[in-house]
Amino acid sequence: MIKTIKITKTVARLKDNEPFLLPDSLSFDFENEVGYDLTHAVISLKNGEKTVKLRLMRPVVIPNELLFAGRLYVNIDLYNGDKVIKHYELLPLAIEEAENTVKIYDELDDLKKRIEKLEKFHEII
Repeated sequence: MIKTIKITKTVARLKDNEPFLLPDSLSFDFENEVGYDLTHAVISLKNGEKTVKLRLMRPVVIPNELLFAGRLYVNIDLYNGDKVIKHYELLPLAIEEAENTVKIYDELDDLKKRIEKLEKFHEII
């Protein structure tokens, strides 16, 4: 499965923030709204104590060793020579293992949905 990361001037986030079940493999592609040159970009991935740095290829295949219950942190650095000229930190992706499935979702969107449910419940009371 390929999920798209949308890159703007200020933020990089999953384009489609809906939770999804983890397939056999996960890859990220990139929608570059600003036109940054991603040729010399590096993507850093971290879950728990495991960290992997890769050249930003299209698509980037996420190593299976990082796809376990926890939080997947994703950073993208754009380089000019050896100098970082732009740094992005994606919001963490929560990986949840339950009932023989593995679900991945954007934690911020999940929290927003929970707050909206609580506010609606509070209005009823």
